[in-house]
Amino acid sequence: TQQCGVEVTGLSAKPELNGKFGDVISYDGEVGRYMVLMQNPPTAVALQPKNCILREGTRVVLTDLANSRYNGQMACIAAVDRATGRYTVQCQSGEVIKVKYEKVVC
Repeated sequence: TQQCGVEVTGLSAKPELNGKFGDVISYDGEVGRYMVLMQNPPTAVALQPKNCILREGTRVVLTDLANSRYNGQMACIAAVDRATGRYTVQCQSGEVIKVKYEKVVC
């Protein structure tokens, strides 16, 4: 896991965090959550990838896709579509695909 910036989205348990920014400091693969250090106020929270919008240009690994040939591939986020909750990513193979927020790990 690299340290990368995120914007929190879609939280119902802590809606006050939606729209706030933080930095991923680790990823726990067993529970499938990022540990995010929020900026204001500085607090650590565990968030699912579907609740974290990564920035364009972030390098990610694709995971749990129906088309398994992409799983494990490195990719770069080229665009963020907030309306559909998907990233447009360019895979290491050069292909460009759209994936849901929860299908990548930074």
